Amino acid sequence: GLKPIPAGSFVMGSEGGFDSESPSHEVRIAAFRMLEHEVTNEEFALFLPEWDQRPAREPGIGLNFRRIGNPLVMPLEEHIYRRTHSGDEAIVKNDPAIPGDYRRILRLIEGNTHSDVIRGRLRQFPDALLADWLIELEELGYLTSAPADVTQDLDFTALFRAKARGNPKPAPEDVQRIENQTQAASMDLEHKGSFLSPDRLKNREPLATGPGDITVLIVEDDPDQAALADLRVSMAGYKVRIARDRRELLEDLRTNTLPDLVLLDIKLPDGNGFDILRSMREHPRLALLPVVMLTVMIGQANVRNGISLGADGYITKPYSKRILADTIRAVLKHA
Repeated sequence: GLKPIPAGSFVMGSEGGFDSESPSHEVRIAAFRMLEHEVTNEEFALFLPEWDQRPAREPGIGLNFRRIGNPLVMPLEEHIYRRTHSGDEAIVKNDPAIPGDYRRILRLIEGNTHSDVIRGRLRQFPDALLADWLIELEELGYLTSAPADVTQDLDFTALFRAKARGNPKPAPEDVQRIENQTQAASMDLEHKGSFLSPDRLKNREPLATGPGDITVLIVEDDPDQAALADLRVSMAGYKVRIARDRRELLEDLRTNTLPDLVLLDIKLPDGNGFDILRSMREHPRLALLPVVMLTVMIGQANVRNGISLGADGYITKPYSKRILADTIRAVLKHA
């Protein structure tokens, strides 16, 4: 969520972490806040002059700054995270000395977990803040990490073969937030026919393109509903692809470039939309892909399930062209 800063400047990255002489948590938070505005590396050096002379792996001011293109932004770098034994114990003991936000991250990590999966499940937080929390969890010995292999997990077939695992149990820190959103969503669906998740949209960057360059993948088994959705999305100016079931969805994702948004029916002949959504949110290539659920099932249990799993929004059937177009535009924040 940070703005670009001029070429020739440097931004803080997590590559290599921080050693025992690294700046404090308070200093790093202040640094993150400073980088919300355009600054030069010289101005940043004035902010932390005691670090200016320390050697760095790359040019900068000694805090392991990393050039990442022109313009520059601060990323949450692609890493694979794994809990340590201490991290496992922290979850089991539910240690109140560990901040709730840290416990939430620890619970999300199962085996080797990609940073984009963490981002996808915690879209209510800016990437810069997540990066700082992950750094501190490593410093505390609760996590280990390694750079992600760009070829890792390109095939996500196994995820879509997973059997139904029941409704997810939200972290204690999220129960009230999810319940509040469920109540709001139920009212919006009843009165407006659509709902947008504030958590999923909060830190999403606008899509810098118009409808003609945006692809919407519609996953709908009913031929009449699929034709109607195709017509209305196309009339709004978007490109459309159709998948009639889970198998066709998987084939589309494997063989084509990823769509910009998925409209996903909950009831499919060979799968459940919630199970598919859960699988998508567990894969780094799909964790951040916008997904809007299409449904006639607006009971609170179903709505709560979708919110917990990371749905970007809901649209109830039957729907109008206006509701479809407005929802797509709001989710993607496009021009």
